[in-house]
Amino acid sequence: MPAHIDQVGLPLLRTFVTVAELGSVTRASLQLGRTQPAVSLQLKKLEEVAGSKLFSWSGRAFSLTKEGELVFAYAHRMLAMTRELSRQLAEAELVGTVVIGVPDLYAQNLLPPVLEQFARYHPTVKLELRCQASKDLFPGLVEGKLDIALLTRRPDLRGGRLVRQEHLVWAASSRHHLPLDGVLHVAMFPTGYHVRGLTEAALKAARRPYSVVAISESITGLYAALTAGLALAAIPRCAMVAGLIELADAGLPPLPSIDVAAHLGQRAPKAAKVLHEFICRRLRD
Repeated sequence: MPAHIDQVGLPLLRTFVTVAELGSVTRASLQLGRTQPAVSLQLKKLEEVAGSKLFSWSGRAFSLTKEGELVFAYAHRMLAMTRELSRQLAEAELVGTVVIGVPDLYAQNLLPPVLEQFARYHPTVKLELRCQASKDLFPGLVEGKLDIALLTRRPDLRGGRLVRQEHLVWAASSRHHLPLDGVLHVAMFPTGYHVRGLTEAALKAARRPYSVVAISESITGLYAALTAGLALAAIPRCAMVAGLIELADAGLPPLPSIDVAAHLGQRAPKAAKVLHEFICRRLRD
């Protein structure tokens, strides 16, 4: 490409990318709020600066040339970086305290890298974590005691923005052999917890006899029962840690997935709104 390609401004690149993505000068002009002749003039100017044809036309239809594909790839990245820079600058001065409600399962296995990165970007924002079961956190969100809550969706707890799906898997200690052909020894969350309900439904549907030998509100308690070789348990795949194995193809009942949603309180401050978006983007990646 010619050395003077650096003279191209972002408006020209934005017009080019919009036309390429929409596949129409007419639709691009409407989205950009410019006339069709003005859009066509910008495309011509970009081709002059590039020293190459960027579009191959057949009537009103077009496709990108090899050079057009190259420009599109770089222009798309440059525009994305510009948007990200604008967002970061707008959020750079965030201050205040954000109260986050999260079950210990997600606090331990999903949130740490997300919060670590957010804290690097926004060191003046104070984060407070409150760990409880999803069903116990939701009232605090409604009452305004929580700014953000990362919760497991269940029939009686809807809303929020879906950020990921976690498949439940059967887990056991990698150091102990548990018999799987008789009564299953199972560790579970307490009655009323969504994961327990799904686990019991799967076992009953398969008519598998089982005995609950350990109950814990905390994933840490289930880990203790598992690593000691006392039981197996149904846990989200994200909760698999060293010392545990997934019992795939072991003749155990199939398990469903659970939905994880990020909720934002109605009176959440600006810092919470920014963190909510940050969590949604990072957990979907």
